Amino acid sequence: CTFATHTTGDVGFDAWYDTAFAPAMKDLHTGELGGPKFGKAFATTFALGVLRGKEKADERVGTYFVHPTSEAKAFQAFFTDTGPKANPFWQTGRDAGWLTGEITTWQSAPFLFRGADPKTGFPPDAKKGQGLGVYAFGSKLDVRKDWIPAFTSPDSDKLHDANGVIVSAAGDITKGSDFASKYKGVQVYHFHKNFKQAKAFAAAFEAADAPPFDQISEILDNPKSFVFEVVKEDNFPEYLPQA
Repeated sequence: CTFATHTTGDVGFDAWYDTAFAPAMKDLHTGELGGPKFGKAFATTFALGVLRGKEKADERVGTYFVHPTSEAKAFQAFFTDTGPKANPFWQTGRDAGWLTGEITTWQSAPFLFRGADPKTGFPPDAKKGQGLGVYAFGSKLDVRKDWIPAFTSPDSDKLHDANGVIVSAAGDITKGSDFASKYKGVQVYHFHKNFKQAKAFAAAFEAADAPPFDQISEILDNPKSFVFEVVKEDNFPEYLPQA
């Protein structure tokens, strides 16, 4: 899964979506999106989320593309916007004003879902108006042995339920993501009933000055987060990898 986010300056989400994003996505599965170098990778996408930060100025936008892990390097190369390997496409966005600052890209290989549909094994589709907190951190605990049991414990379930978290996904952060820690990196998506809940949960997580977040912060390194409102999620089951 590739998550990418950036700010939009004075342009804002609506103009970015109407003039840049939506027209490009018409070619998502044609093999033409991003040109010959990236078209094949984008065509493997089987879920796509569109997110807005709702800031009053320099609004942040976000997207997540769910795709086979075999295409991760191509997605990473597409979203590289600085340095000698920068994709020249992003200069177009800077010139048009809908890309300010740098793009943050986190990639992860999911290893668990909370709230998954027992019939499919996948989480239910995200809905417009839901809140989403996207988190990255280094785990000072052994991820498989200690962090997963803590994250899926009854007390953890109560905490997340009380804060409106309806679905969670967690995965190992993959090499090349815009995240650094000397510990094993973990990325978590928390889908809330609404944006207000997502924002409050992230604020408590970042402040880490009251239980249980103060204790949680002690086992994390370099925690980062972004908060969004879900604009849409499109699912393409016909592109799911076949066993």
